[in-house]
Amino acid sequence: NEKLAMIVAHDLKSPLRFLADAARRINKAANQKDIKVISDLGSEIQSSSESVYHFTEEFGLWISAMGSHFSVRQDSFGVGGLLDELHSFFHEQVKIRNNQLIFNFKEGLTLNSDRALLKIIVRNIIDNANKYTEHGTILVDVYLSENNRAVLTITDNGKGIRPSIYEKLQKILKNQSSSFIKEEGIGYGYEFIIDFCKVLKIGINIESGVNAGTKITLSNLIVA
Repeated sequence: NEKLAMIVAHDLKSPLRFLADAARRINKAANQKDIKVISDLGSEIQSSSESVYHFTEEFGLWISAMGSHFSVRQDSFGVGGLLDELHSFFHEQVKIRNNQLIFNFKEGLTLNSDRALLKIIVRNIIDNANKYTEHGTILVDVYLSENNRAVLTITDNGKGIRPSIYEKLQKILKNQSSSFIKEEGIGYGYEFIIDFCKVLKIGINIESGVNAGTKITLSNLIVA
């Protein structure tokens, strides 16, 4: 219960604080009839509201996935359709950060997995990449490996993961640690990512360096 309370308090506090402040500023701009400020704030409010919505949706799925009665919903789906949805979702967010979001995949490639959980994994990785990259590029690449499984990589050229956090993530990935101790700069998005990868039996590797960007590789994706 304490852990769940920490997740909600941490990952909802910032966007809700922003929404309250944006509502105050948009009211002031309306009184001054400043249409440009109203338009800009409206876009930011939409983006922040969507983030809150998707967090609550993912949080519910995460709680369910961690329960004993959860079962993965295997289904076949096209990679193109999934990436199109993510492109639409992040279109405004990457523009605000002056980033480019590029997708590279083979047309017609189909995967067999739980589409909703995989989408949460990739969405959180792209969200982190956009958050710590400015005037840069985020590349999502999907390709077939030698064993006829698919590999999905998300690479950015941002400022990278802080060394103390990177070391902690590596220990968690190597099962040397199981707890996410809250640190500035690391949200529970990584917990969603790692836990859902375990549920889907997806391999995950994280490479990062200070001011050298981050590359996250998801492997062993089943091709339909």
